[in-house]
Amino acid sequence: MGCHVLTLQVYGQALLALDKDILKGMVSPALMGATGVVPLTIISVIPDIIHHHAVLITRAQTEIFLATNYWEASNNAKVITDAIKELSRRVVEQGRKPVVMKIMYDRGNPKQLLSQHQNVEPKVYTGEGVHLVAPNDIPGVQLEVQNYHVPPVGTFHSKYMVVDRKIALLCSNNIQDRVNLEMMVHIEGPIVQSFYDMALISWWNAMDPKLPLLQMQPNYPATGHASQYQFGSDHPIATAHGDLDQVAARASTTLAEHHKTTKLRQPDDTDTAATGTDKHGHAGKVDGASAKGDPNAPKSEAANDRTWDATNQAEADRVNGAVNSSSLSQHLSKSLTGRTLTPRHRNGCQCHRHEHGADDSLPAHHSAAAARPCANGDG
Repeated sequence: MGCHVLTLQVYGQALLALDKDILKGMVSPALMGATGVVPLTIISVIPDIIHHHAVLITRAQTEIFLATNYWEASNNAKVITDAIKELSRRVVEQGRKPVVMKIMYDRGNPKQLLSQHQNVEPKVYTGEGVHLVAPNDIPGVQLEVQNYHVPPVGTFHSKYMVVDRKIALLCSNNIQDRVNLEMMVHIEGPIVQSFYDMALISWWNAMDPKLPLLQMQPNYPATGHASQYQFGSDHPIATAHGDLDQVAARASTTLAEHHKTTKLRQPDDTDTAATGTDKHGHAGKVDGASAKGDPNAPKSEAANDRTWDATNQAEADRVNGAVNSSSLSQHLSKSLTGRTLTPRHRNGCQCHRHEHGADDSLPAHHSAAAARPCANGDG
């Protein structure tokens, strides 16, 4: 019961943001409370997460929207572009209509001082640093690319993908090569509508071509019936990864090899005076030898053993003790004290209920959340 109360308190706190801006919730208000399921999660190195993206891309039937903070020409980016080529090949071979694909990334440039949403020409997105696939190479895919940045440092930091308005991926990594442990969740059910709506709001400009499913009402299985969904290794997409034990072992080996070559300097326990920051930005005391100005002095054994991602157990214990269900509930209750959730908050404001307009020249969200004033004068 406590978990449900905490969830409602978090939701209530999020709804209060709508008082300042109807789009602060990142989706049309009526979709803020959408629910869904997470059939599978990947916690691994970036190639495993990118492989999951690629599998979904090659299986797309109608449309794809891919958003990332940073797209960098790399091995992982090539996996995505190869998947787009394979999708195009399948579409042409099967005689289907081209799949419409939108890619959105953040590569800030001076032009964004005038317009934050920049449509990217093929000669740019196929050029140095990006290396996306050229239109002539993918006759079965209609690709449109946008570069979104709010100068000077308003970074577009989203990392997600929506396929056929049925599946959403939410991940922590960019499209680039990094030896990091990252996380991705595969999401299905009605909540995919919220991702779709957020994609439209983020794109902002009119689309050319438009997303084919924009005017169609999606039909999702009820999230309350587990029989409507498949989970974990039973999910049909999971089989595309091969033997999951082997995949996990390979990822562990990759991380372990990287850790061996990436070291942190550990504070010398005998030196309590010097403080500083290591090369990874972690604050704390520096090596006693370095602090004393002797670069040739031997480092402590602990310094040689501690890797870049080592855990500060004392700090972890402190945070775990301070941040728990009870403390969060108390904080949220205090924030909501004296505030009444109006029908506008509870129902997402009937005046702003999401519906796609018939005017295709406008971004779909203009016809709902952003453009139409409330009949009661409340926004």
